[in-house]
Amino acid sequence: MNRTNMKPEHVARRPSRDEAQTTRAANELTAACNVLQRAAALFNAIKFAVSQEKLDEFYVLSLIELGAEMTTQYAGRADNASDYSLSAGHATEAGHE
Repeated sequence: MNRTNMKPEHVARRPSRDEAQTTRAANELTAACNVLQRAAALFNAIKFAVSQEKLDEFYVLSLIELGAEMTTQYAGRADNASDYSLSAGHATEAGHE
């Protein structure tokens, strides 16, 4: 404890609204990167299975639709997060926090 104000020194300060939104945007971009890595693995598995003639057409199309849905959803989330990051950066640079 600090003797002058009797508050514990280890208490973390609460992040500002901008810091919280920036953290959220970073988390969205990280999640999108993770999904894109999984989608790449999915598409590589499909490619391999098709080349080995291990999948029929129905399963291939289902897996492709799944990968396309995942990438489309997270691409939108990443786009929104990057738009926020860019607009927040411009506001900060211009002094409009």
